[in-house]
Amino acid sequence: MLNNLASLPNVTRFQTVTLNNSGNTTSETVQTLGLLLVGIVIGGTWDTANITFTESTDNTNFYAKYDDSGNLYTVTAAASHVLTVPAAKLVGMTGFLKVVATAAQNTSSPRQIVLVLRAI
Repeated sequence: MLNNLASLPNVTRFQTVTLNNSGNTTSETVQTLGLLLVGIVIGGTWDTANITFTESTDNTNFYAKYDDSGNLYTVTAAASHVLTVPAAKLVGMTGFLKVVATAAQNTSSPRQIVLVLRAI
């Protein structure tokens, strides 16, 4: 089993995360294994909400991701879209990542999005 996928050239991994219908706006933890987030696939049932991120080095203490200007790093999200996350933002570099919707997905069923992680 590989412990560090990032050591392989051109490795891409797709990871599905879920935001529950109970008003929870944070996904489960994704272990990035040295890969960076480079894209997000948003399904057609996504409710209006942008996406931010929290990251951790120990999978216990999570901190909001900020950009170089000190602003909360936000990706504008919409239903049925594939979004690019610039590798220069280093989202996922700490080892553990959670996706946070800026508004609850107010539906009777959970919302899933697909994260595209890649060795850079």
